[in-house]
Amino acid sequence: PSNATLRVPKGTKDKYMAAEGWNTFPNIVEMGEVVEHLYFETPNADGVTIYYSGVKGNTEVEVTYKGDDDPLDFYGYYEGRIVIPETVEYKGKTYKVTGINHDTFNQCPNVTSVVIPNSVTTIGERAFIACSKMYSIVIPKNVTSIEERAFYGCKMLTHVVSEIENPFSIDDNVFEGISSNPTLIVPKGTRS
Repeated sequence: PSNATLRVPKGTKDKYMAAEGWNTFPNIVEMGEVVEHLYFETPNADGVTIYYSGVKGNTEVEVTYKGDDDPLDFYGYYEGRIVIPETVEYKGKTYKVTGINHDTFNQCPNVTSVVIPNSVTTIGERAFIACSKMYSIVIPKNVTSIEERAFYGCKMLTHVVSEIENPFSIDDNVFEGISSNPTLIVPKGTRS
């Protein structure tokens, strides 16, 4: 769960951090502890402004939509080719980019491609929904979660390259509404 916060009873944080499964949460906070959220924007190497969100004090962020309130207010912001960096610097601190937040590229009809770095492990719900001009996507090998409707309605999406060597279950609707003849390219030996 990329930037999810798990709230636990006071005095139990260390136990949760040591427990299998629970320790996958990047933010474990004891009840009563104040959590400050982080939201910032910075240009990538191509000069395209990308928005990020996370939890203050953490070293990981995820790409998000413009504005930290309601993604519905900011549909269509991103366009063209977007290259997401593996790390991003903000106020003298380096953050690892580990996820693509829900609705990040939702209703961005002018996005043609998104380069996702190997640092990304989660692609959120509706992350690319209705990116109607996106024709291909490469899903990095470290992705462990692709949430519902992530690529729903990407009607020009004809090439999906998955670098994932141990495929996991995804919802039937993750790729619903894409091209009628898509090509899925997978690592050698993983097709069966």
